[in-house]
Parts: sequence; structure tokens; C-alpha cells
Amino acid sequence: MSPGLIPKLLDTDLENARNLNELLREERSCLETRDVKALDDILARKAALLADMERNDRARREQLEEAGFAANREGLQDYCQQIARQQEALGREDSNRLSETCEILFQELSICQELTEINGTIVSRSRNNNSRVLDILRGRSDEADTYSESGDQGGQRDSRPLGSA
Repeated sequence: MSPGLIPKLLDTDLENARNLNELLREERSCLETRDVKALDDILARKAALLADMERNDRARREQLEEAGFAANREGLQDYCQQIARQQEALGREDSNRLSETCEILFQELSICQELTEINGTIVSRSRNNNSRVLDILRGRSDEADTYSESGDQGGQRDSRPLGSA
């Protein structure tokens, strides 16, 4: 195993996570303002960044397995702790640097997850609103989903498209 490869991969992961956070914030802004042109650019950059993150993740998992650690979060934390103990035994002042990078990475990825969920909610609401507007334009009414005076539901779908009114 290359002793410096996992730390380099973690540094790259951290940089990528920070870039993804920024892209997700830009994406949110574009979703809120409905700037489709800018959103297309952001989505292309995000796809390339996610592909790079996936390649890095695979390489890191392979390196962890080669070093005898589980290829998951706990294995990475165990690896970082072992390196910290080795660095500490050598008297290195920055013995916890790798563990700290790892924790910062997990925090950044958690923020990415939150931002992704927010953006997903915005997309879902926009989709629902657009669907309602299209239904109105097509003459479909939500009235059938309500109850009449007699307690019946339905029978009120006699609306016409907005253009034929």
C-alpha cells in the first residue's frame, strides 16, 4: 500500500465535498429563481464532480482493504486512528491531522446531504405546482377531490379547458 495515498485521497475528497456544497447552494439559488440556463451548467459540473468523487471513493476503499481495514466509514476512522498513533509515537506534532481531515469530510458530506434534500424538496414542490397549473389549463379541476353538500365525492368533473371558456 502506498502510505501517502489515503491521505491524498482524503484531501481530494474534502476539496470535492466543499465544491459540491458550493454547487448545491448555487443549484438552490437557480431552482428558486427558475434560472434554467444556469441550472443546466450547474448540473453538468455537478455530474462531473460526483463522478470524480465516486472514483476517489473506489480508490480509497481499495486502499483501505489492502491495508486490512473495512472499506467503510468505520474502517476509515480506524485507519486514521492507527496513523495518528504511529505519528504520535514518532513525536509528530500533526499526528491527528488525518483524523481531523476525516471528521471535517464527514461534516461536509452531511451538509451536502442536507442541501440535496432541500433542493429535492424545491424540485418536488415546483413539479407539483406546475402539474396543478397544467391541470387548470387543461380544464381538469381539483373539485372532484372535495366533498359535495351531500357528502359525495366526485361528479364535478364537468370543467372545460381554460382556452375554451
